[in-house]
Amino acid sequence: MAELAELLTPRMDWSSTDASQALKNFKNLCELYFSGPPKDKSEEEQVSYLLIWSGEERIELVSTWTLTADDKKKLSTYWEKFQEYVALRSNFRLARYKLRTLKQEPGESEDSFLKKVCVLVTECKYTDPDEHLTDALIFGSNNPRVQTKLLEYDSGTRGDQQPITRHQR
Repeated sequence: MAELAELLTPRMDWSSTDASQALKNFKNLCELYFSGPPKDKSEEEQVSYLLIWSGEERIELVSTWTLTADDKKKLSTYWEKFQEYVALRSNFRLARYKLRTLKQEPGESEDSFLKKVCVLVTECKYTDPDEHLTDALIFGSNNPRVQTKLLEYDSGTRGDQQPITRHQR
């Protein structure tokens, strides 16, 4: 594929402390590649690229999976299996630590910060994620106006307002 020769080869960082996010980034980059010159390749050929890009150790991992002949030809099979593998390795305690220490970067938009918080809250596996989402936004935001607005939401004391939930973002 001469068209791809000048581009960096996608590589998954399987040792990342945030493997779930690394997998999302890897998948996004692969999908960009697949929308370019390899889009004319069959899905089975694209699977070959994905396996090469995932690295030698993951090819060994794939060899341990029981897949049908049809499943072996589908990109979705590999993305699902990789996601399962990463989820098994996820460390909710590490995600909770990151959430507790997360601060909005100077110049970072509220929307970008909210997205980071939402991802981490999901990885924390809390039984009441909405409470932790609101707390993380209050403590981590560098915008006093946002903090003040969130502090006004107190379930039970202000009947005209409801607590912020992940579904309202």
